[in-house]
Amino acid sequence: MNAMKSSRIQNLDSLEKEIYRLKLHSKKLEDKMDDNFTHLKENYGRMARNSVFGKKEGIKDALGAGISGAFFRNERLQQAIDKIVNHLVEKATDGLDSLIDKLFKKE
Repeated sequence: MNAMKSSRIQNLDSLEKEIYRLKLHSKKLEDKMDDNFTHLKENYGRMARNSVFGKKEGIKDALGAGISGAFFRNERLQQAIDKIVNHLVEKATDGLDSLIDKLFKKE
């Protein structure tokens, strides 16, 4: 995406267009972040298991998958991971809000 440089903002109309473009870009990023966090929440067990045990085939894999699957399906672990993900989303949202405030701060 080509970013409009501040030197190209010559009047109120071009400023409003840039603000609108940045708001659209912000919304796109927000939607993408939501999708990524949803994917993380839905797949963290499999991703963590693959990170720890790797993708192995055979009897050892079936045994490891069963044990690690039970571990990652644990309700308390899921709640802890949900808290972490929600905390990350809140921090990211706060950061976006702060960035928007800085970009569009009225002086």
